[in-house]
Amino acid sequence: MGYWLDYAFDMEEVAYFSMLFIFGGAGLSIAYLIESKKNKVA
Repeated sequence: MGYWLDYAFDMEEVAYFSMLFIFGGAGLSIAYLIESKKNKVA
């Protein structure tokens, strides 16, 4: 995704860092939701 933003909009390295933080946060949010569902069932 960062490569695509860099190529399409000529954003240079800003695209890579922004995608790192956005997808990192999304991954943490999804992991939290999965863990909370596991703890609810048990």
